[in-house]
Amino acid sequence: MGLIRTCIPASKIENDAYDWWERHESKMQWSRKNKAKAIFFGDSITHFWSKEDNINYGEDSWDELFAGKDVLNMGYGCDRIQNTLWHIEAGEVDNQNPSVIVVNIGTNNFSPTKNYPGDNEEDTAEGLLFLTKKLHEKFPSAHIVVMGILPRRGRLERLRKVNALLQEKLSPLPYAEMVDASKGFLDENGQIDPECYRADQCHLCRKGYMVWYDAIKDILGKYL
Repeated sequence: MGLIRTCIPASKIENDAYDWWERHESKMQWSRKNKAKAIFFGDSITHFWSKEDNINYGEDSWDELFAGKDVLNMGYGCDRIQNTLWHIEAGEVDNQNPSVIVVNIGTNNFSPTKNYPGDNEEDTAEGLLFLTKKLHEKFPSAHIVVMGILPRRGRLERLRKVNALLQEKLSPLPYAEMVDASKGFLDENGQIDPECYRADQCHLCRKGYMVWYDAIKDILGKYL
């Protein structure tokens, strides 16, 4: 039996409000000249936190929180798990030796488009496990923080299922931990808190980014 789709590296699949290949080249160049103690891998939720590619959903919170710290944003809007695998294999972080890695990817694996049929919960969790192991192979001394997939409009039950699977799969790994920050993004009725999100209830606003940061700040503080 071969690898499932979420475990097979793939380059650009979707178009978004930036140039995917140009970002790839810029990350290659940055990595050759600089070193990061912390690397954030992810999709648009990570990408749009910092002021890159003229998008700044985090409203300067990235600069405020990480000022003077060596942190690399490796988020790519519209990416899926297999895209993150490709970025690693393509050499974008070859010159790095981070102390901590934060992974926030997978929500777009539930987004079928004309270019991609979408994945089920099990395959998404397997892809995240595979990605975590690949990151450990490349950076054996790094502590890996895998974020549970954040709540998103129309997908709460599916995301609860994949996060439960992910927790089960990651718990035996001594070099990784899962952080499920979901409760911080929900109201008292277990529904999405609109104050944490932009209008699409997928992308975060400043408050949402602060909730995410609060969930991992103690971990980051050990390494930054």
